[in-house]
Amino acid sequence: MAYMTPEEMDKLVAGVERKLGRSWAELVEWLRERNSLADLEAALQSGKLEAIAATIDAAAVGFAADVSTVYVDGGQRAAAWLDGALDRSVIRFNQQNPRAVRWAERSKYRLRGEISEEQREVIRRVVSDGVQAGRNPREVARDIRSSIGLTDSQAKHVANYRRALESGDSTSLLSSLNRELRDGRFDRAVHAAVRDEKALPPERIDRMVDAYRRNWVNYRAEVIARTEGLRAVHQGTEELYQQALESGELKLGELVRVWNTAGDARTRDSHRTMNGQTRLMGESFETRDGVRLMFPGDPGAPLAEIIQCRCSVSTRLVRVA
Repeated sequence: MAYMTPEEMDKLVAGVERKLGRSWAELVEWLRERNSLADLEAALQSGKLEAIAATIDAAAVGFAADVSTVYVDGGQRAAAWLDGALDRSVIRFNQQNPRAVRWAERSKYRLRGEISEEQREVIRRVVSDGVQAGRNPREVARDIRSSIGLTDSQAKHVANYRRALESGDSTSLLSSLNRELRDGRFDRAVHAAVRDEKALPPERIDRMVDAYRRNWVNYRAEVIARTEGLRAVHQGTEELYQQALESGELKLGELVRVWNTAGDARTRDSHRTMNGQTRLMGESFETRDGVRLMFPGDPGAPLAEIIQCRCSVSTRLVRVA
């Protein structure tokens, strides 16, 4: 009996998570480079923000392409394992298979839609808040630029952090020290400002906010990379097995799939009880509440079961008559 171990799957998933995490962080910096503070200020004054929308679309398509590469990587890794486990044929992942092509296209449109629409919503809210608060175009442009690559709630955290630092109020300044993702190297400056009853210099505030923003970008990169990477790897793996079944290289019942959890304090309770659950190819796993998943990150499952999931599915090859 050949076995694609949990350790092998975890190593594969960890590798693609790093790859996608870097991709997301680079996407954000690319967007910021192409949307300077001066450009955004001018766009606000003219009432034309189409340029940033176009760059967001382009960045989203680029990230979707990286996710598709991970899908292919998953299929090719499964093919290499299965090729070594079977002594009767040569297994290859066919990324031109119509089903694989459809997956890539759907993934591209899904990610483009989700990323673009989310960023547009954030920008609309930032502009609206700026107008209501009476901020000038440069201040609003700065908030837009700080929001790039973040969810709406994350962008609000960054904006509120800036307001707290700019307030000069000792209570607000001290409360800024409770933010987990702040850069602790600036804590001494905050304490000094409170002690001396002096405002923080604008240049220092800019550095503090930018460090806080980068930490949020990195956090979001980790979340997105984990969710999208886990999904793409397992879908690529499942596609390879399906291709092998259809070509006759693999017999139904020869693949036994095993659910593996991370087994630590961050593991979902609903997934903890699934550890070691086994299913044949084509069969779904099931949580204790009856939620069915074909694999970790299954897009057909509720978001509560897939966001930041760190489980994996390993595979055993057994002989059937």
